[in-house]
Amino acid sequence: MKKIAVFLIMVLAISSCSKDFLNETNPNSLASDNFWKTSGDVDKALAGVFSQLQSNDFYNGNSSGQNAGVYRLDFISDNGYCNYDFINGAAVARGDYSPTDGLINSFWTACYKMIQRSNDFLANVDRVKEVTEANRNTMKAEVRFLRALAYHHLAMCYRDAPLITSPQTLQEAKVPKNTYKELSDFVIKELNEITTGTTLPVTVTKGRVSRGAALALLARFYLYNKNYTEAAATAQKVIDLNVYNLNTTYNTLFTIAGETSRDIIFAVQYAGPGLAAGVGASFNGYFPAAPQVHTVALPNLANAYYCTDGLPITRSPLYNASNPTLNRDPRFNATVVTTNSLFRGAAILATNLAPTKIRLRKWADESAANSTNAFDNGQDFYVLRYAEVLLTRAEALLESGSYTEQQVRDLVNQVRTRATMPKVEVVEGTGLTKQQLIDIVRQERRVETAFEGLRYYDLKRWGILKERAVDVFNSIDKAAATSIQTRNFVPSRHYVWPIPQREIDANSALVQHPEWQ
Repeated sequence: MKKIAVFLIMVLAISSCSKDFLNETNPNSLASDNFWKTSGDVDKALAGVFSQLQSNDFYNGNSSGQNAGVYRLDFISDNGYCNYDFINGAAVARGDYSPTDGLINSFWTACYKMIQRSNDFLANVDRVKEVTEANRNTMKAEVRFLRALAYHHLAMCYRDAPLITSPQTLQEAKVPKNTYKELSDFVIKELNEITTGTTLPVTVTKGRVSRGAALALLARFYLYNKNYTEAAATAQKVIDLNVYNLNTTYNTLFTIAGETSRDIIFAVQYAGPGLAAGVGASFNGYFPAAPQVHTVALPNLANAYYCTDGLPITRSPLYNASNPTLNRDPRFNATVVTTNSLFRGAAILATNLAPTKIRLRKWADESAANSTNAFDNGQDFYVLRYAEVLLTRAEALLESGSYTEQQVRDLVNQVRTRATMPKVEVVEGTGLTKQQLIDIVRQERRVETAFEGLRYYDLKRWGILKERAVDVFNSIDKAAATSIQTRNFVPSRHYVWPIPQREIDANSALVQHPEWQ
């Protein structure tokens, strides 16, 4: 059973977080006279740290679209778009955002709430001797993982931000920003330290942090930082644990029934209304019985899925333009809906496909039990998966220059085989160039991990954000989709988000990025 109830206890035990993390009392400060006494206090505090993952501004969202976090990043890429101008992320996608934008403010705050709660836990847990040292060390490693997760998002979006590693008093609150390198070095150091030894368990306990999770996040961050040799070696460490596999079919994986899959390394857990109202997932919500309307998949993503012969739709004789659901990579129908698709077991109406004839299926709970409250359901969000680790190693090997074609093909083929798609050598052949292999890995990464919060970061690190997120989007036939606005791009600004203006106003030591001054 998902351990959400203890999260609710913590919400009641801890006062709500402030909006300005740098100029307010730590929202997780608990009176030392009556807390940090028993193992129960430790459990509540740990649950409070984990519960921040479920924030509407971190890994969840809400029905109005005005709260959004990691999931919304795909909708400022070439995978999808925000269907309404007012929702968080829409302005970032259009390129007309500013330091006062909703997503810019809310995502920053969500990350620092996680950091605040983590710092408070780490500063106080050793006071409780009722908990064994071994258990305390494991919990501290889990919390350090969560704090590193938050800092990795801050670094990827804002580049430079304050590095805060202990609880702050009001007198200590005005701090300058640290550089991207300082944030990056901290994340890598933390993850390396907690994966050394046996502090974190190898076996996966649902909803908790394992050694594999810390290694997988470290491999991802090494890749983001172009530390390719380290990324490849760290991904191999995850593989060598022999804990994970791709045995779950893809169309089952992104359902509640698939949440126990060994493909899932770390997930944000949601219980749904069966345990208590309002503690379920809403990032994947929709209004029955139509697919999600406030965020929409793009035709370019739909067209990226090959046919079952392993060929693009522009080359495959199997492609049927009048029924694009036929003869496609199974991940196509598991990810999007279009003409002739079924949604919740019924034919989808053309009016529910406007304006681009493509909508999102991935993550949607289509079960009968979800017919009345699609914005409060039990679908977990998968933060780290084994398939990503395999593709991370393949890309890192290629970019490092130290690889064999067989190594890369074997990694990609594991992902393709689970999707029942032909192997690389069957379609693309052998004797492939490095660039051909890179293109294969990037293609596989896109169709495998769409709407998992990775695409935006991938486009940024590859340096093709304009070409993909802007130019591809602007190529949509506006006559057929009149509600879609044009995206703009300013290179000096759109590879780094601004520091929220309210934080600049509250903290005299914090200086805005030069690109945004």
